[in-house]
Order: sequence, then C-alpha cells, then structure tokens
Amino acid sequence: MYRDPARPAGRWRRLVVARGDRAVIDLAAVLEELAARLGAIAGLRVKGYLADSVAPPAAVVAVDEILYDTTMGRGTDSARFLVHVLVGRSSDRAATAALSPYVAGDGPQSIKAALEVAVDGPEISARVESATVATITVGAVDYLAATFTVDVIA
Repeated sequence: MYRDPARPAGRWRRLVVARGDRAVIDLAAVLEELAARLGAIAGLRVKGYLADSVAPPAAVVAVDEILYDTTMGRGTDSARFLVHVLVGRSSDRAATAALSPYVAGDGPQSIKAALEVAVDGPEISARVESATVATITVGAVDYLAATFTVDVIA
C-alpha cells in the first residue's frame, strides 16, 4: 500500500469528539482530513466541498450519509462520504486513460491508497468501498469522473 511518510497516521485521532465513554465523528474534521490526504496526490486539485466549477484533474469530497447506532447500545456511528474525481471532458478520449491511475487499488495516484493509510489506535477507520465511473456535470460542463464511496467508522 502506498503511504505518504509526510502524513502521520495518528492525525485520525483528532477526528472524533469524546462524548462520555464513546467517540463521535467530527464531520467537518473528517472532510478536512479526507481532502488533506487527497491533496498528497501530485497534480490533483482538491476541494473539501461541492464546487460550482473545477479544473481537472480535481477531487471533490462530499458527505453522503450518517448512520447512527451501527452497533448495539450507541456503540458506533459511521458516515459515508463520496469522493468525485473528475479528469476531463467526457468527450475527450484521453480522459479514460487519465482516470486509470486514480481508480487503481494501489500506487502514488490511487485514491484508495491515499485514503486508507494505516491509522494508530481504534478510534476511527476509513475504507474505500467502491468506485463507479460516469459522467458528472459541473458548471454546465460534462466531465468523465469516478465516484468513490468511503466509509468512516468511529
């Protein structure tokens, strides 16, 4: 697995807030951390919010859903995030080739590898569950994109 030595794994610890005897996901902090991890990928422009315009290659991080009580007794909450990676106009033949390193399971441009860096401690974990390729429209422009589903559990 690719790991950027400049990004300490223990940073995930600050992404949870103590509530009595349990941890709760700090949504804003998780969005910021996911965007920071993606920012370690050379040449990828990253936004931690839904944007009106993008300059490919670009990644946009968004919240999909929050799930409460995923274990008994309010033991665990989880959140699902979507990472949209846009590489070029959907009519551009080179866009498909440009998307390949981002959807790879490992390597310096792999979205999965960048987000699943090993973490210290049991407080939180992130897992890239899947990627789907489709056309996404941003600012009236159709882009070829991969949308990654990322599960975060605290």
